[in-house]
Order: sequence, then structure tokens, then C-alpha cells
Amino acid sequence: MMLLMLLVGVGSFVSAQGLSFGIKGGASTAKLAGTDIGSTSNKTGLTAGVFLTLNLVMLKLQPEILYSQKGAVYENSYYSATAKFDYLEIPVLTKYSFGAIIVPSIYIGPYFGIPLSAKIEKTQTIDAFPLYPPLKDTTYTDNVKKDMINPDLGLVLGAEIKTPFKLSFEVRYTRSLLKIFKEEAGIQPDIKNSIVSVMVGYTLF
Repeated sequence: MMLLMLLVGVGSFVSAQGLSFGIKGGASTAKLAGTDIGSTSNKTGLTAGVFLTLNLVMLKLQPEILYSQKGAVYENSYYSATAKFDYLEIPVLTKYSFGAIIVPSIYIGPYFGIPLSAKIEKTQTIDAFPLYPPLKDTTYTDNVKKDMINPDLGLVLGAEIKTPFKLSFEVRYTRSLLKIFKEEAGIQPDIKNSIVSVMVGYTLF
């Protein structure tokens, strides 16, 4: 009962201040970009979190806190590798909305990504040295979180459609503006995160 009263009180305050609060989540497809990454395939993952929208005169300001799975899949003649990068992501979006009942929006803004974990799983696909014990199907995991730059800085572009039922549907593209790995031996690899997310949101207050 106390929790219900607290939620109602928070909802009334948020509405009175021209704010709205909600949750969102969906699927994402990620890959790595940059001149030093070579050819990679998409890796599917999850993006989910919460958002707060402030209604201004002409625009809306929408900060978010998201959990985002990024990375890529890479294959060559000897092994396959999957980069699994999990981030706590904080976008700060500027939205322009139009319409009354069905409300489309477009938005843009920076994001700050804090790496939570970063692993690269490699699986040997052939026996590279037949005279030695077989290596095929052997999997190795490298923890590369210590090599990641914190925070990851990037840009978000997207579009959203909000319905009268507090549901919203959106698609966004998120891209690192800076390299995501630290410099090593005087060389910083040109590798950046790139991800497309499709999400469903629900406005609680």
C-alpha cells in the first residue's frame, strides 16, 4: 500500500513538472567499425532501460539509462571470434515531436558508455598444427575490459512513434565518435562501436 501511494505521488509530481518517466527495451544488432577491424558480421543483443522526458517549449529533452550489449562476430580460415561488450549507456537526447494523437518524433544527442564487461571468445575451426594435439573446437576467452576506454563517447540518431496507449516504438543508430581501445605500444587501434536498436517503450507517468 505504501509503495502504491509513493508511485502515485511521484507520478503526480512528474506530471505537474511537465515530465514523463518510462521504461523501454528491445533487440539490437551490433558490429565494430573502423579501419583496423576488418570485415565483421552483426551480433544480436539486448538494449533496455529507463527514460525521463522533459517537455520544453519547442523541443523535449530526454536523458536515459540503458543496458546495451555490443560487439561483433569475426571469422577467418582458422578461427571464429565473438566480441561481447556490455555497457551502461547514458544518452542525452534532444527530441522534436509533431502530431496530436499519433506523435512521431526524431531525436539526436550524445551518449556516454561505461563498459561493464568486455570479452572476446575465440573458437579454433581447424587443426592448424596436425602433429600436435588437436585444437579444433577449442574455445578461448580473453577479458579485454582493462583495454577499453572509459567512457565511450558517441552519437545517437533515431525516430519514434508514440501511441495514445502510452506505448512507443522506435529505431535508433548509435555510433562511437572516438576509438574504444586504449593505446598500446604507441598504437591506438581504430575500432568503434556501431549498433542499431529497435525498442518498445511504455510511459509509466
